Amino acid sequence: QLDAPGPWAGLGHAQLAGGFLAEAAKSFSRAAQMGEPGAELHRAEALAAGGDYSGAAAACDAHLASQPGDLRGILMKVSFLTRAGFEDEATKVLRSAIDLHPEAPELARSLGLALVRSGHYEAAADAVHAATQHDSKDASAAAVRGAALLLAGRTREAIGVLREALELDPERADALNNLGVAYLAMGQTKPAAVNIERAAKRFESPRIILNLGKVLEAENRKTEAAGAYEQVLRLRPKDSEGRAGRKRLAPAAKAKRSRKALGKPAKKTASSRRTRSKPTPPKTAGPETAGT
Repeated sequence: QLDAPGPWAGLGHAQLAGGFLAEAAKSFSRAAQMGEPGAELHRAEALAAGGDYSGAAAACDAHLASQPGDLRGILMKVSFLTRAGFEDEATKVLRSAIDLHPEAPELARSLGLALVRSGHYEAAADAVHAATQHDSKDASAAAVRGAALLLAGRTREAIGVLREALELDPERADALNNLGVAYLAMGQTKPAAVNIERAAKRFESPRIILNLGKVLEAENRKTEAAGAYEQVLRLRPKDSEGRAGRKRLAPAAKAKRSRKALGKPAKKTASSRRTRSKPTPPKTAGPETAGT
């Protein structure tokens, strides 16, 4: 019998699991009309699974109309607004939510991430600072703040904050990568390479491995750098920086193999004296890669 909200919600879950997204959304809508708690959030999930992020955010609004301070509903709405491209609106929702839930550090972290994505790095660092003050052992907040400080050009501060994040969680690939990028910005290639190598072992991200190639190249470890660029291209075949790195290092690797086979010393030619393209500086890794 489908004259009660529970069976409609159950049907919606079955339809969602089977990939019948439109039908699932309708079933959850019927359950919500009959008073099923959380049914609008399930409808939002079904709509988002079909790519309708604006509709998903609207479903979250319907849920929040009856439960205005529900933290899960707020965070889901922010996520769907961000995916729909309404980052400014997501930021406004987060600022209002922080006033309602000062005890929830995940809101400050989410606000920091939203501000980083929109290029407001100083504001992001300030926003996440509130979360670290609320909980000094929040490694996620420290990692986000470190990334924001680094992007804001406050490199020395970023190094200190990222080291604090890694003391709390030594396995965070994003913090390891960003600490390496910060060290490289300070001209310290050895600690930069150590940290980015550690990051690459923990998370096979094209961005992190690309950074590894660049820092190995800066240390003149060209064979290892070429291997890193090849790994980037296996993960993302059309990556322009990976292709440029492979092309940049290919002549040297080929010449080295030829000299070894012939037993001849290297000769300086006009082509070898030409200025080759230089690698672009390594970039920060998004804090959302944490823990993976």
